[in-house]
Amino acid sequence: MLAAAVFASFLVTETNDKIEQAVISEMNAQKIPGVSVAVVKNGKVIFSKGYGLANVELGVKATDKTVYQIQSVTKQFTAAAAMMLVQEGKIGLDDPLSKYLDKTPESWKDVTIRHLLTHTSGIKDFINEPTQSLKLEVTEQEVFDATAPRPLNFKTGEKYQYSNTNYHLLAMVIRKLTGKSYGEMLNERIFKPLKMKDTIIMNLSGIVERRAAGYLMDQRKLQNGEYVAQSVLAYAGGGVMSTVLDMAKWDAALDGSSILTEASKKDIWSPMKLNDGGLSQYGFGWALGMVNGHKEYAHSGGHVTGFTTFYAKYPADGLTVLVFTNAGWGNPGKISRAAAGCIVPALKAEELKPIDDKKPEIKALLVKVLGQAQEQKIDMSLMSEQMKKVLTPDMVKQGGQMLQDFGKISKIELMKREKIKDIEVSTFSVKFENTTILCVFAIGKTGLIEGLQFTL
Repeated sequence: MLAAAVFASFLVTETNDKIEQAVISEMNAQKIPGVSVAVVKNGKVIFSKGYGLANVELGVKATDKTVYQIQSVTKQFTAAAAMMLVQEGKIGLDDPLSKYLDKTPESWKDVTIRHLLTHTSGIKDFINEPTQSLKLEVTEQEVFDATAPRPLNFKTGEKYQYSNTNYHLLAMVIRKLTGKSYGEMLNERIFKPLKMKDTIIMNLSGIVERRAAGYLMDQRKLQNGEYVAQSVLAYAGGGVMSTVLDMAKWDAALDGSSILTEASKKDIWSPMKLNDGGLSQYGFGWALGMVNGHKEYAHSGGHVTGFTTFYAKYPADGLTVLVFTNAGWGNPGKISRAAAGCIVPALKAEELKPIDDKKPEIKALLVKVLGQAQEQKIDMSLMSEQMKKVLTPDMVKQGGQMLQDFGKISKIELMKREKIKDIEVSTFSVKFENTTILCVFAIGKTGLIEGLQFTL
């Protein structure tokens, strides 16, 4: 028995060493100041640690107790609050929004609570399609009043399109039904019962122990993340601050039934059925996908304030990986996959190798767009309507500055190409003077650009 225990301890230590090596390797490759990671296996935290600096100016080290802005990972909490009201019979998923909020426009007549939860309402995004600067304070009602007159981006239920306004409206419904803000409800019904003592709603002026500072990169120099108004930062789609250890407590609650019933969890992790009968790949505050045949429930977060986060849950493997960084350019999903692969090898990201490129015109278009991006002068006529909405001036500026730091392009190789519905998705390795990145480039059937994403 003693020998078995010693061997088991050796295996745990060996696995932890692999996770640490994977995390440090990715952290260094991405030039991330600070990162915190927690790995949960079968309900138990088997690994938790911080690396680098939570605050560069003060030389404060990151730990598993460092507090980060978790950004859009917040949405799963707001969705859970809505489901608690469903469980209590106070709200129905297919109830129209107009049942709970006054003066909703005629264009929103078909919008239900379910549409808000699944980003299928068509309502414009007040964060990425703003009516005013995000540096200005704004009330819940002012966001409503500014958004309501604007036309829908598509017919309600027709397709999935991420819109932060959906979760802002859910918070207004929660306030209407409970008399409390979404944050007050979360604190009373989730954070306190689960003893998530380091989890709060975003507070710019308050003293938050072990708070990480967020960073961006400009001309290869680290700089503090941009200022965003308190009322915008604290909204229901991205306002929670937490630690990886606190989030592990939430993960344990999701595996049990103290907060959500089995029926509710089935709802939050089920894809939305669209008007044409097709299924989206988003539940209630969770992106739903497959990784090498393994089901994945996940969500990412990121903002110009200088934080990126990733929460991945693999239900069939009893595995959860939480990765929080204070790098606005970071790719915590890549770190998460590297850590997950140390536990379940099948979850390890595939190693890509160059393949023959039979459509050189796609590569030529990518070179053109990357060049434009470095000059921060992108030809929007090359973009689909959806991309025009996503590529905000701030995003073009931030991305362009980062690409400038990389230097001139010296080599581009095609690593992967696949057809997803009517969209051709190509993954290129792009070598610059100062670094090499992976670039995912999506072209629609009309020849317009549907997606452009690059990771270090």
